[in-house]
Amino acid sequence: MKTKMTIAFAGLTALTAVTVSLPAQATTIDFSGAGVADFDVVSQSYGDSAEADLSYRSLAGGNNWGQSATQTENFVDYWASPNYSHDQAIFAAHQGNKQEFSLQAGSGLHFTSVAFNLGAFNNATLGAAFKLYDASWTEILSNDTLSIDGTTGALISLAVNTSALHFQMGDNWNTGIQSVSFQTAGVATTPIPAALPLLASALGVLGFAARRRRATAG
Repeated sequence: MKTKMTIAFAGLTALTAVTVSLPAQATTIDFSGAGVADFDVVSQSYGDSAEADLSYRSLAGGNNWGQSATQTENFVDYWASPNYSHDQAIFAAHQGNKQEFSLQAGSGLHFTSVAFNLGAFNNATLGAAFKLYDASWTEILSNDTLSIDGTTGALISLAVNTSALHFQMGDNWNTGIQSVSFQTAGVATTPIPAALPLLASALGVLGFAARRRRATAG
């Protein structure tokens, strides 16, 4: 019986020993390295990595928000100027449009935080609206009258827990996104351990032995 008990406890130890989780990753994307001139298109591949796939769109203006927002162009433009908050930003491709910036977390990852650093052109403090959505296009943050300082810009920062983020901003053509920072982490998993069949077998042996003892005692 001592040998059988040892087998059972060895199986139980192996069953509870391992949980796998990837370390957190912090990333900042600005557009100074986009390799384009003023009013040029920002490539859809710009900023992509194992942590996140980035995509850019310009949307028709007005009350045009969310997943079904009408796309005017499948890109945004780049602009650099010492008169822009933070010197450079991306913006919608047409006056009166919104810009959309989406992030899809890499395989096995989710976003734990995100920050959007915004700017305004010509050193003027300008108003803009924005909405932030999660992977299912549920709105998680918005502001219809955000004020963006022409010198210092504006920062939107929050903790999240989602595999994708969609940020829409407009309709002022002279406002844009200077940089985006985000943190990702692995989705924790608990694999089925190799000791599980051993545990089941050991528990079966113990049950059989207990029945034999009861039968003998009777």
